[in-house]
Amino acid sequence: MNPALRCGLIGLGRMGAIRFRELCRHPRAVVTHGADPDAGLFAGFPGVICSTDWRDVINADVDAVFVATPNSVT
Repeated sequence: MNPALRCGLIGLGRMGAIRFRELCRHPRAVVTHGADPDAGLFAGFPGVICSTDWRDVINADVDAVFVATPNSVT
């Protein structure tokens, strides 16, 4: 059996929620970490370790990081 693919998600707004939902549908993917400057969004991501600092996701023990930020964020 293949191990879970631990995923991080940067950006938890509208597109982040869509990415989260799709990753949860994948049989091997588990979203373990997320980041967004708006801490009010964290409640929508149960079981995910959330932070307001994107570097926490990059430095976490994850296999992949998905970035779901607005195009205007550079």
